[in-house]
Amino acid sequence: MTEARARFPELLDRVRAGDWQMIGRRGRCEGVLADAEDLGLLLARCCPFAPQVFVEEAAVGIYLDELDVHGAGATLEEAQEDLIDATLEYIEAWRDHLHAAPNHREHVGHVRRLQMAVDREGIARVLFGAEGAATESR
Repeated sequence: MTEARARFPELLDRVRAGDWQMIGRRGRCEGVLADAEDLGLLLARCCPFAPQVFVEEAAVGIYLDELDVHGAGATLEEAQEDLIDATLEYIEAWRDHLHAAPNHREHVGHVRRLQMAVDREGIARVLFGAEGAATESR
């Protein structure tokens, strides 16, 4: 780790050139420096989202099977905002304690993908953009 800290600018240059850099101690990889765009593309391919929209008489609901969360509202936009709130709460709980639960550990890719989205607008693009369009059910 001391060597990695001393060589950090060089390691970043290697990442910019397309090489992922493994960092660790005593011959064990404990971390990776990787290009964020490459990692985002990889996560998008292996961890897609497929929100399901349910339209009822007075409400719209959206279910996100990948994290077992849902949002609801009087309109699609309200339901989307509610789902983003529920997703942010899940990410917080995952970071706090769910990451260690066997039935939530498998969500690591989806959680990391949303964390890379950085803000609400980015999360909305990941969940509802061209890469993860919602499917409607009645």
